[in-house]
Amino acid sequence: MTSSPVTFPDLILLALLVASGYTDIRYHKIFNALTLPALALGLILNTAFFGLAGARSSGVGFLIGFGVFFLIYLWGGIGGGDVKLVGAVGAIAGYPFIVPAIFYSILIGGAMALIELVWQKRLIRSLKNIFITVFTFFIPKTTAIPLDSAESLKVPYGLAIAAGTLWAWVEAHFFNRFLIL
Repeated sequence: MTSSPVTFPDLILLALLVASGYTDIRYHKIFNALTLPALALGLILNTAFFGLAGARSSGVGFLIGFGVFFLIYLWGGIGGGDVKLVGAVGAIAGYPFIVPAIFYSILIGGAMALIELVWQKRLIRSLKNIFITVFTFFIPKTTAIPLDSAESLKVPYGLAIAAGTLWAWVEAHFFNRFLIL
């Protein structure tokens, strides 16, 4: 097992993941004061260290991360801080790293939600609500159940993003699984 060197952008990424995971657990928020400077730093540092290729990788990483999670946000599945966090991860780590980071984040977030639903004894009711919501897309004049109601399950998705991104980072740096900048 060989590892790649840890760079300054890696340290920024790891600090962002720890801080955002903590604030999401403690305050149920991911603050703009964390995500927006990290996003700008990612774009600036990747451009400064790697030139046009770094700017392109960082920009594409931001667009993919922000775009995928913005769609989930539009469906009511996550908060705006989660969207900006994944955008910042994409800007710092770039493309193609953002793809497995998103995959693992969604995988861990789904597992966290499933565990919470089982713990709260709400799994069957939630599956029924999902079925009805999907059903409304295909049958006209049926009413969807709002996903952002007061009784909706609240999972600290920033923690899932931090864990999923860390999983991808470890694979990239210690197992050379993904192409990284």
